[in-house]
Amino acid sequence: MPSKQIYFYFFLGVVSVFSVAEFFVYYQLRRILRRDFPDWAFRAVPIIKWFFILMNIPIVFLFFRKEIKGDYPLLTTIMLYPFTIWQFLIIFWALILIPFTLLRLIRNRGGVTS
Repeated sequence: MPSKQIYFYFFLGVVSVFSVAEFFVYYQLRRILRRDFPDWAFRAVPIIKWFFILMNIPIVFLFFRKEIKGDYPLLTTIMLYPFTIWQFLIIFWALILIPFTLLRLIRNRGGVTS
C-alpha cells in the first residue's frame, strides 16, 4: 500500500496535467471564438470559463472524499461519471490542438498570434 505522501504527490501530478490541458483547451477556444465570433464571444467566453471551472469541482471531492459522508454510489454517479467524460474530452482536444498550435507558432516564428 503506497504511503499517503506518495498518494498526495500522484494526486497533485494528475491534477496539474489535467489543469494544464484544460487551460490550453480553454485558451484556444477563447482565441478562436474571439477571432471568428467577436460579438457572440463577448457574452459566451465568461460563461464558458465558469463552465470549465464548474466541471473541475469533482477534483475537490476526490481530495476530501474521506471527510464527506454520504451515499458514495450516488455521488459517484452524479459527479464522477460526467467528470471522467469531461476529462477525456479535454485530453482528446488537447491532443488534437497541440500540433495545430505548434504549426501556427512555427509559422509566426514566435510573433503575436491571432
